[in-house]
Amino acid sequence: MDKITATQTDRQISVDIPRCHQYNDLLASPQGHQKLTRVLKAWLQHNEAKGDVYWQGLDSLAAPFVIINFNNESQAFACFNAFTHKYLKGFFQRDNSRVIQEYLALFSILIKFHDPVLANHLNGLQFVPDLFAIPWFLTMFTHVLPLHQIMHLWDTLLL
Repeated sequence: MDKITATQTDRQISVDIPRCHQYNDLLASPQGHQKLTRVLKAWLQHNEAKGDVYWQGLDSLAAPFVIINFNNESQAFACFNAFTHKYLKGFFQRDNSRVIQEYLALFSILIKFHDPVLANHLNGLQFVPDLFAIPWFLTMFTHVLPLHQIMHLWDTLLL
């Protein structure tokens, strides 16, 4: 798999990587930047035939897999690829609006079911999930929480 050749998304990746979890020593290192870039490029190359494209935040989503498998990029890629296909199918398509709208509708139903008081309050403020939940879905919270909390959250939600 060619992870070296320049692509159209290289500029966006090169802008995103230096901002991705830079409090983490491994990710802040030049080697961390290179590994994360190669994993992202491999993922894009592997999935472009399926219509997947780079979305901002994909770097944050790949970061936990690079950290856990820092000395094994192919394993980081395999885990990241399996994760996106299992939990985020359709999210990284060029036109992902249908998938996102389905998830937002389901999320609204879940809020109403689990906490009707909160749902009514948010609805009264016209603070709909479209305004806050999309980054949660696209990055599985990796863009808003530190890495050590992500691992615990994923263990709780996904296992």
